[in-house]
Amino acid sequence: MVVSFIPKIETKQLSNAGLPLLAPAAAWVAGLVAARCDWLAWPIALILVVLGLLFFVLLSLRRQSSAFYTLTVVFLLAFVWGCISLLADARLVSVDASWQNSLVGLRGEIVHMQANPAYTRLALADVQRDDGLKLNGNIWLYTYQSKQKSSDFHVGDVVHAQAKLHVPRNRHNPGGFDFESFCFDRHIALLGSASGKIERLHAGASRLEHLRQRIRLALDVFPKDQGGVLKALLLGERSDIPPRVYDAFTATGAAHLLAISGLHIGMVAGFGLAIFWWLLTRREAWIVNLPVRGIALLGGAVFALAYAALAAWPLPTQRAVMMLAAAVLAWWLRARVLPLNTLLAALMLILFIDAAAISSLSLWLSFVATACILLWVGRQPLVDTRNRFLIWGRGLFLVTLIAGLATLPIIADVFGRLPVYGLPANLLMTPLYTLFVLPLSLLGALFLSVGLDGFAHGVFALAATAVDAGNQCMASMMQWPAGNLWLPVLPLWLGVAYVAAMVWAAVLAEKHRRLAAATVLLTAFTFYGVLAVGEDKPEATRFIAWDVGQGAASTLFLPGGKVLVVDAPGRVGSRFNGGTTLASGLRTMGLTHVDVLIISHAQSDHLGGALSLVQRLNRVGELWLADVPDVRASASVQGLIAAVRRKGGEVRWLKQGDVLAFSGSKVRVLWPQAGFAPANKNNTSLVLRFDLDGGRSLLLPGDSEAMVENVLFTGEYRPFLKADVLLMPHHGSATSSTADFVAAVHAQLVIAQTGFANRYGFPNAAVLQRYRQTGSALWNTANGAVIVDFPANTDIQTRYTQPVYSPKRKLALQWWQHFL
Repeated sequence: MVVSFIPKIETKQLSNAGLPLLAPAAAWVAGLVAARCDWLAWPIALILVVLGLLFFVLLSLRRQSSAFYTLTVVFLLAFVWGCISLLADARLVSVDASWQNSLVGLRGEIVHMQANPAYTRLALADVQRDDGLKLNGNIWLYTYQSKQKSSDFHVGDVVHAQAKLHVPRNRHNPGGFDFESFCFDRHIALLGSASGKIERLHAGASRLEHLRQRIRLALDVFPKDQGGVLKALLLGERSDIPPRVYDAFTATGAAHLLAISGLHIGMVAGFGLAIFWWLLTRREAWIVNLPVRGIALLGGAVFALAYAALAAWPLPTQRAVMMLAAAVLAWWLRARVLPLNTLLAALMLILFIDAAAISSLSLWLSFVATACILLWVGRQPLVDTRNRFLIWGRGLFLVTLIAGLATLPIIADVFGRLPVYGLPANLLMTPLYTLFVLPLSLLGALFLSVGLDGFAHGVFALAATAVDAGNQCMASMMQWPAGNLWLPVLPLWLGVAYVAAMVWAAVLAEKHRRLAAATVLLTAFTFYGVLAVGEDKPEATRFIAWDVGQGAASTLFLPGGKVLVVDAPGRVGSRFNGGTTLASGLRTMGLTHVDVLIISHAQSDHLGGALSLVQRLNRVGELWLADVPDVRASASVQGLIAAVRRKGGEVRWLKQGDVLAFSGSKVRVLWPQAGFAPANKNNTSLVLRFDLDGGRSLLLPGDSEAMVENVLFTGEYRPFLKADVLLMPHHGSATSSTADFVAAVHAQLVIAQTGFANRYGFPNAAVLQRYRQTGSALWNTANGAVIVDFPANTDIQTRYTQPVYSPKRKLALQWWQHFL
């Protein structure tokens, strides 16, 4: 049985005497959670703090000291420190209005770069405006590759630019990503695009940065799915990894291999330890007179620090290195201090230095992984034995199994996947990456650093070959039955029940009831998987126009759990776009399928994110497209068709006059005519009328302009223009929404799909006035996703979605701006 290999954890090690820092560490974590984490609401956090203060005062007056007294003090100190850190972060991101929405000249030092085929993002620190005003925080400055190549810049350079800046802003959708909090925790105060070329004032790149640039150029000769992975492993730059590769690793639960984490830092440290161990055991005198084990551990730490420096010290790497240092110290002091105590002390130190790390997934994964390694390795001899490979083989299997089971709820919540084949994928890929790809990559970097470019290329080629083999394996595994399962957002009780089952299994294993423990593990995993994939299908009619920036995306939910999506914008091939926004929103609503996907026309602000959406669904029933040459000839459309068919869907080509029945509703195609090929591609847009239950109607005209509106207004389809709800044609452009069309539709509710402060000025003021004159209520997705409900026997109900923001961070920012 698998569980027979689980190392026994002595009960005394888990006692308070064996782990005196367990309770204080828990109290420190709880205090930071109360101060910084929004899932513990402010009222509840304040109640806990007040109770803690009362308890502290009561015991202080009675001059009593106890373990609970100490824990209360630790909790209160952590809460105060968390609040102080929030205010310190607020100081760094607070800016006055003079920095925003106008062209400003500024200078700053490049502290980080991210390049992709379309643009380069520069993180600037020590920012100063031309008039001398300084910025406390950092700036993300974007420049497009068509204007200036990423190779023109290096980390450490001081640059000057003209830019129009704005504060980070969230897009408000169901299940939306909190981008403002993301920037807040990273001290990003402003972002914007450079106007014209960025001027380099001072070349401050270090020798290490020049080596990083040489590595980039050396890896650029390989295909992106190979060179991009090697860049991620060596430099911590994942932007070149193709989405399909990242998706395959995520689906199989092996995505952690593509980001520098505790595993990579630990393996590099292990390489260093092994090298120093081998060198120091060549002579008997060294073995006798030197602390070989300690020197080897120190050598491993030096290797890890060098690797982290090569990767430019991203936040996850910093935390992983600190965890590794704690593990080394724990091993060194293991005879006097239980290793887990040292690890708990390191956790408290990390959270003291970087309180924002309390919500870092990478930190907690590194902590759990390091704790497991200490528990396992602490029982393994470092000397040669006949069973050494068997012991370490069992160890790899157990660590992979336990880590996969323990982190399953986190993976399901963060990535929205059920890695059914996570165990075999990690058993295969972890040795491949840690024992072959990573060592070869580091050896290639070493050759480059000493000028042996030919040797470096050869070694990189071997590593790239291994990466390619692994990519093909992951892609194949993803195609296995249930190998690419997406999950809706899961209820909290399911995760709690699963964790409780894992704890129960651990207790059974501790009592040597291994068969019962294995049964509990298997049962818990099975029930979790079965319950997780279930959908919460809607039973009422609802329409959502999503906040996707300057693009269009909407969803119609119909009785019987049917889901119809219209458009998904974005840059083709991008990792985050309107398609990913839709998929995340549907997951939040308990859905992982779409019955019908409609693409109004073949332009990126309606089509570019559709492939990403389809790839994040378990099933797509049908794809509806306009039967016009422009759509049929589109390469993006052909790729989308292939993806839909892989999901088991069919393709339906629509033309003027088609009438389709769908879940009790009737869909009329008012435009375009079959084969229509105008010079203006906007006029190939589908114009669809939905006749819903209860006599309600919805009109979706895409980007159709005045020519189409005039044809429909003067022709036989004029009676079908009248609708209760209208998506404003072409985002409210002045080229659409003619007076006759607006009067003919006479909508009760009109929604403009526009981006916040978009450069086109949509929706046009004159257009808005036309709709107001007909009495229409106007809504704009620039203010958040618009949700329209069609309840039976009552009026249509409309609202914006709940804003996506962090109450605690917002409050800290308000306090700093108004009181401090």
